[in-house]
Amino acid sequence: MAGLNHDFFLLDRAEHPFTAYGDFAGSSGTIQIHDDLVHYMADALRWIPSLNPARKRRGFGLNLHGPTIITDAGAPIARRILESWERLFSSSPPMLRLTGGWCETVGNPGAGRYLKLRYRRDDAITRLRGLASLCRRVERGGGQRYLLHMGI
Repeated sequence: MAGLNHDFFLLDRAEHPFTAYGDFAGSSGTIQIHDDLVHYMADALRWIPSLNPARKRRGFGLNLHGPTIITDAGAPIARRILESWERLFSSSPPMLRLTGGWCETVGNPGAGRYLKLRYRRDDAITRLRGLASLCRRVERGGGQRYLLHMGI
C-alpha cells in the first residue's frame, strides 16, 4: 500500500502532549492505512469520538488531511469498528476488490467511473488487526496513552 497513507502512532501523554502532533508530520506511523481504504471505511470511522488538536475541538471521525487524537474515550469504539472490518474482509478472496470513489472524466461532466481498489486481503487484515491492537492498548492505558492519526 504505497502512496497516500494515513499514519497512526501510539503515544504516551507524559512524553508527547496533544500539542506535539507536529513532531510526527512526515513520519511513517506504527501502522499505515492507504487513503482509499480509509475512505472506503469512512462512514463507520465517523462514529469514533476524537479530538482535532490543530483546532482544539472535539468531534467524531478522522481529520483526513491533518491530525486526530483518539483517547481512551474513543479507543473502544475504534477497536470494535476495526475488528468488524477485519472480520468482514476475512471473508473475501485473497485479493480484496472494492469499489472506490467516483472519478469524473475530464472535459465530460457527468461521465466517469468508480475507482477499482485492490488490496491483498491478508495485508489489509494485518493492518486493521494491528490498529485495533493499538486501540486496545489505549483502552488499557488508564488515560495515559492515546492514538495519534496523521491524515494525508
